[in-house]
Amino acid sequence: MTTVPVRRHNHVRRLASDRVFDGVLYTIAAILTMTALYPMYFIIIASISDPSLVAQGKILLLPRGVTLEGYEHLASMKNLWVGYGNTILYTIAGTAIMLVVNIPVAYALSRRDLVGRRWFTLFFVFPMFFGGGLIPTFIIINNWFHLLDTFTVMVLPFSVIAYYIIVARTFFQSSLPAELWDAAQIDGCGNLRYFFTIVLPLSKAIISVIALWAAVGHWNSYFNALIYLRTADRYPLQLVMRNILINNEVVSNAMTGSAAAELNRKANLKVLEDDLSFFPDYNGALLVREDTFERFADTAPNLEEVLNLLADQISNDDMVEMTYQVDVLGRTVDDVAHEFLVSRGLLA
Repeated sequence: MTTVPVRRHNHVRRLASDRVFDGVLYTIAAILTMTALYPMYFIIIASISDPSLVAQGKILLLPRGVTLEGYEHLASMKNLWVGYGNTILYTIAGTAIMLVVNIPVAYALSRRDLVGRRWFTLFFVFPMFFGGGLIPTFIIINNWFHLLDTFTVMVLPFSVIAYYIIVARTFFQSSLPAELWDAAQIDGCGNLRYFFTIVLPLSKAIISVIALWAAVGHWNSYFNALIYLRTADRYPLQLVMRNILINNEVVSNAMTGSAAAELNRKANLKVLEDDLSFFPDYNGALLVREDTFERFADTAPNLEEVLNLLADQISNDDMVEMTYQVDVLGRTVDDVAHEFLVSRGLLA
């Protein structure tokens, strides 16, 4: 009986320089990974932290002053949920229409027996490089098709994407041999039956890719809604979030010294008696327009005195909250003011 010698694998001896090189690579990879992940992590911890601490830059690694007030505000905003619903509808309908429009066109252009194939290809490719522009497109959509501020304007006018057609046409040309069509003809298969029963089942990969591209594009789209929609009930989620961010930025900038100084210069504001809890850049003073007292001189001659009495009742947080209620949640000024005065015991 003979024994077979067991061959042992010789391990490559690693030098110290190799270990150093690997360590440098791992360090760089770890830094890049943290750089990519930290912004998303910061958004999460900032969303549950005290907003004042976030504004002061005191939130870095762990949340502080944990609160879910921000999420409560979001949950109470009806326009946000309406935007979610609109976006889902636009995404589903727009993706379906894009598939119905682009896939058959791409297949037709992939057929070498199509009469005028090159001219049709040029017809779809030319707009990729030379477009009509925003203003002519707006005129056509508004004056010719009357689609302005409708559901259809978000899913139909821009459903033909030349890039999708070119990608799908290339797939059909490279993946579906001409012999397959010849065999189908011998069995008595026509063009429509061949397309629906043979081409589409064999093209699930490219259909999935184009569907994914179309869905992501519709979900992230806001420019078309910004241009062609006028009714807030039709806004997609991205446009609703954009408006929220703009309103919050306006409120935030209004509370800074430079913005307040610009407001004072442009709006001819008058500084009332000091209130140390409001507008610290003006020594806590309450600011109103000078012409306010002239406008109400007959109906409210003691308006300035009343406002001075209210000055110590309105804090910086109160003003931000009332502005948020009006600008973001869409409540009326009268309702917000009445609710505030009742909460302070100044009205029954």
